[in-house]
Amino acid sequence: MTALTIRSCRTISPPLRGYKIAAKLYVRATIMKLPVILIKIITLLSLSSFSDAMTLNLQHPPEPAYAEKHAEIAINVVKNVENIELDYSPESLKVIDRIIQGFHEEGLTEEQMAETIFTFGCYAGEVFVRNRNAKWVTPEDVMPPNVANLFRFMVIQLPDGKVWNPIDKAFKELENGAEDSLEFLYAQ
Repeated sequence: MTALTIRSCRTISPPLRGYKIAAKLYVRATIMKLPVILIKIITLLSLSSFSDAMTLNLQHPPEPAYAEKHAEIAINVVKNVENIELDYSPESLKVIDRIIQGFHEEGLTEEQMAETIFTFGCYAGEVFVRNRNAKWVTPEDVMPPNVANLFRFMVIQLPDGKVWNPIDKAFKELENGAEDSLEFLYAQ
C-alpha cells in the first residue's frame, strides 16, 4: 500500500491547491502502477465552520471525472450495511439523510467519517446529474477565483447555471443534523 501526503506549500494558499496537486500525483502514481493508492489531501480552509484541515483517504481522485465512482462506493456501503438498494432517485436521498443524521446523533465527527460523508455527497450530486441534468465541475470552472477559493470540493452546476455543493452539504449535515438535509438541497 502506498500513501501520498499532499500539503499546500504556504499556509495562505487557497484550499484547492492540495486538490490540484493530489490529482496530478494520483495520475503519476497510476502511471507508475503503484499497487494501491491512498491519497491524503490536506486542504486549508478559509471562512469555514469546519476544522482547519481535513485528511481524505480516497480510492479515486476527488475530481469531477471520478464523482460517479465515489457515488458507487456509497451505493455499495449502503447495500452492505443497510441492505438497501440506492437508485439515484430524489427519494433515495432520504436514506442518505437518515444515515448522516444518525452519525450526527451519535456524535461522530468529520475526522471519523470523512470518506463516507464525501462519498455520500458524491451520491447526492449524482442524483442531481441523473435527474436534473447537472454536471460535475471544479469551482474554478464556474466561479471567480475569489469565490472559488472558498470551496474545498468539486461542485455541480445545473443547466440554468446555478451551482450547488452537495459534498460540503453532506459535511454540514453531519455537523448540524436535519437542518442541512440533502433532500432539502435537491428540492430547492
